[in-house]
Amino acid sequence: QWKEEYVANIKKRADALTADNMLEWGSTYYLKQAVEKGIVDERDCNLWQVSLWEELSLFLNDPITLFLYNRDNYNRKREELENIEEIARTHKVFIFGAGSLGQFLYMYLILQGIHTVAAYCDNNRALQGKKLQNLIVLTPEEAVHRAPDGYYLIAAGKNSREKMKVQLLEMGIEEKRIGFFSAGTDIRLLKK
Repeated sequence: QWKEEYVANIKKRADALTADNMLEWGSTYYLKQAVEKGIVDERDCNLWQVSLWEELSLFLNDPITLFLYNRDNYNRKREELENIEEIARTHKVFIFGAGSLGQFLYMYLILQGIHTVAAYCDNNRALQGKKLQNLIVLTPEEAVHRAPDGYYLIAAGKNSREKMKVQLLEMGIEEKRIGFFSAGTDIRLLKK
């Protein structure tokens, strides 16, 4: 008897949950209360990324807009990856940046059946000459010397991307042979 009542009560609450009242339920309610009472506030952003605070505020104040933002952002990332796939299927590729973004990109391409990545290249001397995921890490100069007609995918944060592009341009790589990977390391992107 009590099980049926318990399940009926959960079902009743679930049926009553809407986009308009979802902030009145469970952990979302307590999170909203923590923000409203100043337990968690924007001044703590040095501990968080500013964009995370902005998303939290949007979630608490306008969850539908946050959903639309995240959907559009995810679709933009998916489109970026599809463009990279198309390039990588037909070009010898060097991933410029052997950090987490570059390694994620390499793993993504392998999982898509694309095996055209020749090597990583990176400005970090501690990585140069080492192997990551069975790929050698070259200096950017070595990569350009080996493949001046290769395609270079820059996988780095936005603060470094433009400098890396200029570096490649100064070494003679045509701008049309330089691409960017900025979709992040979201494992949901590995699924199609």
